[in-house]
Amino acid sequence: TPGTYDVDYNDARDVFISKFDVTGSKRELIFSTFLGGGAIDYPAGLSVGESGSIYVAGSTNSADFPLYQSIGTSINGGYDIFVTKLTSDGKSLVYSTYVGGNKDDIATAAKLATDKGVFVTGYTTSTNFPVTGGAYQSKLKGREDIFILKLSSSGKTIEQATYIGGSDDDRAYAMAVSVANTAFIVGATKSGDFPMVPYRTGTGGRILDSPYDRTYNGGWDVAVIK
Repeated sequence: TPGTYDVDYNDARDVFISKFDVTGSKRELIFSTFLGGGAIDYPAGLSVGESGSIYVAGSTNSADFPLYQSIGTSINGGYDIFVTKLTSDGKSLVYSTYVGGNKDDIATAAKLATDKGVFVTGYTTSTNFPVTGGAYQSKLKGREDIFILKLSSSGKTIEQATYIGGSDDDRAYAMAVSVANTAFIVGATKSGDFPMVPYRTGTGGRILDSPYDRTYNGGWDVAVIK
C-alpha cells in the first residue's frame, strides 16, 4: 500500500507484511509492505510488541537484503538468518540484520522475548555459526545441527547463540518462549548421539534422573529441548 516501507516487488521471492483491522465485522487492510532483496527471502516467524512494533525473522540469500543498524554489512554464506523490526505503521525499519555463518542457516521459528529481544531457532550447516561465550555446544557436530540464538532488543548484539545436535542431521521446527524467557524447541533428529539431559546415575549404575526417552529409535526421532 502507498506510504509503506517498500511498495515495489524486489525479485524471486519477497517477504510481505500486512496488517488488517478485523474488529467486529470489519475486514479492512490497514497496510501492506514488501521486505526483501534480489534473491529469495522467506519468513519463519512474526511477533508484535506492546507498542505495535513488528518483529519478523526468516532466511535470505539476498546479498542486498535491506539492512539498518545491523550487526554485519554483508551476507555470510548461502542462506543467512535475517531479523527485522519495523515501526507499527509499517513505514520504517527500526533495525534489520543478517546473522549467520559460512554455509546455510535456515530459520524455522522466531519469538519475541519479554525484554524485547528476539529468539530464533532453525538448523545450520555453517562451521562458524556465531556462537557466544559459554555456549552449550560451540562446534558443528553433524551435517546439520539445530541452532538457537537470542538477539538483543536493539538488534545490534547476539546475546546468546549455540549449536545443539549430534553426528547426523538435526532440525528445529517450532518454538515457544515463556514469560521468564525460557525457550522450548521441538524438532527432529537422525543422530543416535543427540544430547540427552538430564541424565544421572548413582551407586551400581542406578538411574537417578533421566529424560522421557534417551534411546534413539531410528529414522527421524522427535526431539524436545528446553
